[in-house]
Amino acid sequence: MALAGLENTTGTKIYVALGEPATYTAAALATLGGFEQVIGVVTFGEWGDQETDVSEPLLAEGRVIHTTGTADGGTVAISIQTRDTDAGSDIIKAAGGTNEAVTIMKVYASGDGEVATGVFMSARFRDASGNSVRGYSTSAMLNTGVTELSAADVTTALA
Repeated sequence: MALAGLENTTGTKIYVALGEPATYTAAALATLGGFEQVIGVVTFGEWGDQETDVSEPLLAEGRVIHTTGTADGGTVAISIQTRDTDAGSDIIKAAGGTNEAVTIMKVYASGDGEVATGVFMSARFRDASGNSVRGYSTSAMLNTGVTELSAADVTTALA
């Protein structure tokens, strides 16, 4: 079937925990303890390393040679609604602008996931308009690569 393996991102959940694991294995992630779901997530931007293009022309060949340089996880834009009870959002707000490491786990409806660690910028509160919901935007600045997790690994990490 042409659509085999296609997974919609509706139903994706975002979890956060303070600190950085020793490794990105399920067992090491579980030692962080305290992964909390960010209930009010509206959007979660793309993430993953992007390497710098290191290039230098060879004079004799008239050809530029490219190599991959320093990897950068970049920044992930996240938009969050304000909810009365949202422990994950509370972690993000408290860590925002402090350089405190936060581990972020994105879990798809299938149970598979991705995880990385970074620091959060301070919250920027949404504008007020006729058709908007109270909330804020922030960015996670990644300091690690993104590691893919199986559904079994996610279950272990969140236990």
